[in-house]
Parts: sequence; structure tokens; C-alpha cells
Amino acid sequence: MTKSKITYLAVLIAVFVGVGVWMTSDQESTEGKQGRQELVVLSYGGAFAKAQRAAYFEPFEKETGIRIVDASYGGEYGKLKAAVESAKSTGNTVPWDVIDLEASALIRGKRDDILTSIPSGKVDTAELIPEAVDTHGIGTDFYSVSLGWNTGAFPSSGPQPTSWKDFWDVGRFPGPRTMKKDPRFTLEIALLADGVLPDQVYMNGSLDVDRAFKSLEKIKPHISVWWSSGQQPIQLLSDGEVVMAAAFGARLNNAQYKDKKPVAMTWKGGILDIEYWAVPKYARNPEAAFEFIDFASRADRQAQFPEFIPLGPANKKAFEIMPEALAKNLNTYPTTFKTQVVLSAEYWADNEKEVLERFNRWLGQ
Repeated sequence: MTKSKITYLAVLIAVFVGVGVWMTSDQESTEGKQGRQELVVLSYGGAFAKAQRAAYFEPFEKETGIRIVDASYGGEYGKLKAAVESAKSTGNTVPWDVIDLEASALIRGKRDDILTSIPSGKVDTAELIPEAVDTHGIGTDFYSVSLGWNTGAFPSSGPQPTSWKDFWDVGRFPGPRTMKKDPRFTLEIALLADGVLPDQVYMNGSLDVDRAFKSLEKIKPHISVWWSSGQQPIQLLSDGEVVMAAAFGARLNNAQYKDKKPVAMTWKGGILDIEYWAVPKYARNPEAAFEFIDFASRADRQAQFPEFIPLGPANKKAFEIMPEALAKNLNTYPTTFKTQVVLSAEYWADNEKEVLERFNRWLGQ
């Protein structure tokens, strides 16, 4: 082979190698860009996910160009833990970038090391309610189990219940009741009904479980339904099958104001819990996940969400943006927030299994 042919061949090889390197580099860049352009958010599906899409997902997509794919689950902590452990053992990523979870699941997730800590400065928390800020999660909304009643049984022209003591007072307010089939919320309510002050429900971080069960014994004969589906107590109240309910406050609120059912409610004495955004370990797009959480924590976004589902925002500034009538009718409105009890996630993360077993035995007696 002549020297000129060797030189020509070398040039061709260099060109093809160069093109290959350029194509590989461009492909990697495109794949990286496409990866950032999609964020998978795990939430609860149904009307809740539709409200999140309108208030958070679609506006985020428009502002950032990052597409959000929403996935749904029933809040099963075991599903989250199994996915992270699988990713750790296989070297893969988990199926989701952001998860919506309850406070007790957040505590368990931190202890089991399945959640990514949120780096300082990634999320603006200056205007958030303090209880909504955690090292591994940022509160997105507050929900309550609250007192509701049938307005046919107790019209505004006569006495109406205003506290859990009234719920227990079957002499003054006769008729069947319904309560949540869950010791969480229910034991706290029983203590309030027995005269425990709101700031003493968790003494030294613990519930007086024995006192709570003694209180429940008094009302148990008058509980016709122990509900497990959130809409069930609303239907029972609306149909007049029960006269009072311990039910999700947002559903009671919608029944009264939106659906015009014969239902009324009060936030006073409600038991609050928090839903958090968190990022699981081994997520594919943690940086975009933090960007989304910061976006969803903004006052303008949190002011819109209650228009669809009346859950209290975690951002205090949201009340300054939304209509006053809506603001004053939410459970985290400042004057309303202080009349309720925030569920202790730490207590239930430590004691849920034991107390649930006792509660289920008690129900069967």
C-alpha cells in the first residue's frame, strides 16, 4: 500500500471515529435532556390527582417544559420501601421521582433511610407553616378529621353540636353516629371528648391510650358504622342514616357548601394531619424533583389547589391570594388552625402497630 493510500485511509478512519464520538455525545445529551423532561409523581389518584394536575402539574409543565406523569397508590408505605430496597440491590432507579405521603410515613421513611434529604436552599420554606417543614419532606396540604352533623336532625333553629363533648352527649343530641375505623384520629377525639385540653392530648409525646378507650366505651353503643372509605360518612349523613360523624373535613366542607347537602360541620377540635412531598432514594431526576417541590410550595400554587379540594395550604401567604370567603373556610386559616390538634406523626410511627391491634380487638368485643 502506498503512503498516499495509507494517509487517505487514516483520514477516513479519523472522520468515522469523530462522527461516532459526536453521535454518541449528542445521543447522551439528548437522552439526558429527555430524562429531565419527564418527572413521575406518585400520589393518590382520582379527584385528588385531578386537582393536583390543575394546580401543580400543568402549570409546572408550562413554566419549565418538564412533563409530569402521575402515578397512583393507596398510601401503602410497604410499596415505597420495597421499591427503594429493590433499586438499591439492583442498581436501578425507583419508578417515581416525587411521592406524596402522610406524616407518619415520612417519619418511617427517614428512619428506614428510603428518602432523600432536601438540600438547603432547594425549597423556599420561609412562608410555610413550621409543622410543614422537615429535613426529608415539604408539606403540601393539611387535612382534618372533623365534626359534622345532619341539619335535618339538628337545624340552625335549635341547638347544634359544636364539640366532641356534644358528639358524646347522646341525651342532648340523640341518634346514631359514625366514626373512622382507625385508632389514629379516633383516640385523639376520644380524649378531647373526655375533657383533655388540645395542648395536652400528647403529654410528653404520648397518648393516654387507656383513658381514650374508656372514653370510647361510652360512645361505642351509639356508633352504627365504623367507616373506612372517606365518602361513606358523608353519604350516611346526607341520607340521614346517622346524625353525626367524625369525617374528613374537606368532604364535609364540600357536602355543605358545594353540594348543598343537609350537612354542616365545624373545624373546631379537628385532628390535623399533613401530606408531604418527598423524594425517594434512587430517583431518576432528583434535581427536577426538588424544582417541582419548590414550585408546588409557592403561595400562588397553593392558593389554587383549595378551589378544587378544600384542604388547607401549607404556605401562609396563599391566604392573601385566594378569595377571602375561601380562605376563612379552610382548616389552616390562622384563627381556625389554632383550634385543632396536629396528629403526632412520631407517636404513630412508634406505636401504630400495637395500638391498631388493640383497637381491632376492642371493636370485636
